[in-house]
Amino acid sequence: MPMDPSMHFSTSQSPKTTQEFTKMKDKPYCKAVGSLMYASPGTRPDITYTVSVLLKYADNPRLVHWNAVKHVFAYLAGMKNLWLTFRDSMAKLEGYTRK
Repeated sequence: MPMDPSMHFSTSQSPKTTQEFTKMKDKPYCKAVGSLMYASPGTRPDITYTVSVLLKYADNPRLVHWNAVKHVFAYLAGMKNLWLTFRDSMAKLEGYTRK
């Protein structure tokens, strides 16, 4: 799963001490979440919710948020050989939406 269901994030987890800020200083959190955000709408809709949750903490991430980002990348690496296949060349793809 792209996000561990037992993980609960909140703004209270954001760094408050100098030591916590120092730990996150060299982590490319925003770049990593931006990369996930780029892939999410067109090719990986399964990670969209997780990316939206992680994006909330882009201003002030903590190690727990960084570990969640790494978890999404690990999920993607494990899923890279899976895709949808339509066996019938005449298959009709239908979509539905609410008004």
